[in-house]
Amino acid sequence: EPYLLSGHLDGIDTLGSENFIGDNKTTKKMIAAQYWKQYEPNVQIKGYDLAGSILYPDLGIKGVRIDAAQTLVGGARFGARVFYSSDTLRAEFLTDLEWWIRQAERFAQDDYWPMNMANCAICPFNGICSKEPDKREMYLNANFHKQFWNPLRER
Repeated sequence: EPYLLSGHLDGIDTLGSENFIGDNKTTKKMIAAQYWKQYEPNVQIKGYDLAGSILYPDLGIKGVRIDAAQTLVGGARFGARVFYSSDTLRAEFLTDLEWWIRQAERFAQDDYWPMNMANCAICPFNGICSKEPDKREMYLNANFHKQFWNPLRER
């Protein structure tokens, strides 16, 4: 089956003579060096960069610019950072993406979906995976609503 790489680009930013895919973020975290580390490397940011370079070849996209807003009780703080890319980095990302797609195909063929325990802290299903395997479906049905995502639906 064909695959669709999907996302929502917030815009295109121009800084001087350089063009970037623009992405807007909100956070409760302080916008400092540690905050920016989560975006380099980052599959969403690399995907936006790749898509921008393919969709807008005449613009010579240089990477992604993130505008972040820290939400506070009495207001907000703002920050911005540019994440540069290159054709070499894009080619590497595409190669990695193709490898991961082949892995997902294999999981589907084998009907086996191994846990990725490196991401448990941020996973909404965190509590499910610690249950006995034969009881997980029951917990999923009791605690989650199944909704099929359509990436082509307008937001």
